[in-house]
Amino acid sequence: MIQYTFLFDGDAPLTFVFHEDRDISPDMASDPIPSWLLLAPYRCDDCTLAPTSRRTCPAAVAMLPIVQSFSSRHSHETVRVRALVRDVTFEWTTPTQRAVRSLLELALPLSSCPIMQMARPLAYMHVPFAIRGYTELRFLGMHFIAQYLRARDGLDPDWKLEHFLQLVRSMRRVYATLTHRIRAAADRDAAVNSLLLMDAFADAIEMRVGRNLDALRPLFRTYLEGQKPGRE
Repeated sequence: MIQYTFLFDGDAPLTFVFHEDRDISPDMASDPIPSWLLLAPYRCDDCTLAPTSRRTCPAAVAMLPIVQSFSSRHSHETVRVRALVRDVTFEWTTPTQRAVRSLLELALPLSSCPIMQMARPLAYMHVPFAIRGYTELRFLGMHFIAQYLRARDGLDPDWKLEHFLQLVRSMRRVYATLTHRIRAAADRDAAVNSLLLMDAFADAIEMRVGRNLDALRPLFRTYLEGQKPGRE
């Protein structure tokens, strides 16, 4: 269980609770449904969901409680955030857009969006308020663990990061589409700017891979100098 609590001066706390093994994007079948939640009008080009499979976009449904809670908040408002991840508590005072970004990084992979759910291992190992470099390393680590498991199961692994880059680009298109959606729902800019921050992180990952990960080489010096593992 992961719990976020947002503490704004003079207002009641906002609390969000997530279970890492549960989908948070059930289809909304009964009317009325806000138009920005409908699957068809803003459907992503990469979406593999059958148009008749559900009425609502799963990523948008996952965002709905967040958008509703922060629709009247400006991105620059300062908020104190407490995040409880299993038995560890994180606290941070930050602009609202950055805190909401951390919340969205958890919520979107827990949806049944066929693109965003590829990052579900990162939701299970969620780290609140992670800086850009840490997010990049975790994202790449997730990919290479997945490829190791694929190879062990006799499936083709993506050691050259070709499919990884395709995933990052698809995620950026999802962020862009979600931004259009919530602009129709939010009065102010905290949620929109949080998605833009997530897109900036994805852009940084894509650029880092495009430079052959050279910026990360110093971290792996001992692996590149021919040093052999010690005896068991």
